Formats: sequence, structure tokens, C-alpha cells
Amino acid sequence: MSLARDSEREHGTEVTSIIVDGSRLNPWLDDGCGRFKVRHFGVCDDKISVSRLVRKIKEIVFQNPDIHVWNLSLGTEDEVSKNFISYDAAVIDELTSERNVIFVISGTNDNRSVKSGTLRVGSPADSLNSIVVNSVRNNGTPTTYSRKGNVLSFFNKPDVSYYGGDHDERIIVYSPVRGEIEEFGTSFAAPWISRKLCYLIDIMGLSREVAKALIIDAATGWEYKKSTYKVKDLIGYGIVPVNINDILEPPNDEIRFVVYGTSESYKTVNYAIPVPRDKDNNYPYVARATMCYFPKCSRSQGVDYTSREYR
Repeated sequence: MSLARDSEREHGTEVTSIIVDGSRLNPWLDDGCGRFKVRHFGVCDDKISVSRLVRKIKEIVFQNPDIHVWNLSLGTEDEVSKNFISYDAAVIDELTSERNVIFVISGTNDNRSVKSGTLRVGSPADSLNSIVVNSVRNNGTPTTYSRKGNVLSFFNKPDVSYYGGDHDERIIVYSPVRGEIEEFGTSFAAPWISRKLCYLIDIMGLSREVAKALIIDAATGWEYKKSTYKVKDLIGYGIVPVNINDILEPPNDEIRFVVYGTSESYKTVNYAIPVPRDKDNNYPYVARATMCYFPKCSRSQGVDYTSREYR
């Protein structure tokens, strides 16, 4: 099982240490996923042009077709546009729609010393096909460095949030220079979600669409409209549960159906899902649905970015 992380060497090793051994370093975040092998590809030491970054990412993905989950803990300081998707995010969306891969991208940090308002996320955290991860504090509230969505006004980004520490409560990672140290940031929230995706895809054998849907569905829960919705621009659909079993196994009072297939030529398919009725022939149930797919996208279309919505 392999994942990759693109960044400068020390920071990249700190991120991959979570994927390899995060549960031992942070016992309170033991997710039951075990340890993973990691291939770490460094693409920049400090700053890099977007075109060169994109070229390196494409080359690495093409040369490693056996890797299904890619972790990108990097991003720009500048805000994404309200009117179009960034170039690097568009290329990542293209790779996702054409190849059997999924990217997990950190939601980027607000590193300003003096903050005035909340910044929108930086690219490539506006990638629609990826899972974009913001960070929350231990009590589930947004961090002091959180940046916000949405993308193109109506696409919910970030997708989910996870525990990435803050200035006064940090995540333990391993540095190749300093050993075990304490850090914080969305860079250290994203790899926890990469671990869970890798478990769902490479150990449980689920498709990437089902794996992404399960992650988002578990984060959303039944209280989304009453609680998380109020801060969805900061924490997305919610905080992903720590233990992988809470993602895989529904509670005793729930029935979960996973329907998966390929829709050809944009046809709509209805599925007859049997739902039991009570003795009075009623349906005393509440249902929610989480749909996930990886559409082809066209940056030239502006706000009509995805092919499935404008056709």
C-alpha cells in the first residue's frame, strides 16, 4: 500500500510520518488502520512555478500507476478566485477523472501575523474531485489559521475536517532533523484522511467513489443541518470520525445501502431499494444520501466547470 506526498524534504517527512506511524505518535488518534508504506516524492524546496509543479505531479502519477491515494500537503498563500478554478487544481481534477486515483489536499493555512477577515483557501484546495481537508482543534472547533470555501460559490470546499492541532495544542510528528516534534496545520490533518482512504481502497477493496462517499457521509452525520452547516465554509461537511470502524459500520438503528455503477452517456438510472414498512403500512424512517462521482471538468467553462452539470 503506497501513498505520496509532495513538498520539501523535512516537512514532507513529517507528513509521511503520520501516514506511516501516526497512531503510535498520537495514541488519542488511533484509527485502527495500522501502518502504511509510503513513497515520498518531493516536488519543491520552497517556492515553485505552478506549471513546473503540475508537470512534476503528472509525471509522478503516470510513473506510479499502482498508487491510488495521493496526499498533497501544500498550497499557495493567495486566495483562489471566486470565478474560476485554479490551473493546478484543474489538472488534478483531470488526473482524477481519467485515472484510478484520488487526491487528498490540505486546506492551506492562514499564516498572516495580523488577520483581517478570513481568507479563502489557496490552490490547489479548490480541486473539486479531491478530498480537501481543513483542520480543527481537539474540541472540534475551527483553528486559528483556518481558511474558508466555498468554491465557485456553490461547491462545498473544504470537504471535511480533521484534527491538525493549533498553536497551543499540537500533533506529534517525526522530523528527520529533530526527531519527534510537535506541529500544527492542515498539512497534518490531511494525511489522517489519506490513511483512512488507503484502508478503505487497498485493504477493504472499495472503489474510490464509495470510499470518498463513506468518508463524507461519516463526517456529515444526522446533525449536519443543526450544527455543522453553520460553519460549513470552514469545516466542510463535518469532522471525520477517528476510528475506521465508525466509517465502515453503521449504528444499530441504521441500514446502509451502497449502490455503485457506471452511467453511460449521462443517462439517469433509478434503483429500487427495498424499504420495510411498519404494521400500518407506513414508512417511519428518515433517509440521507451521499453521492460521489469524478466528472470531467473544463476550466474554460468558468463557473460551469463540471461536464455533468452543464449538459
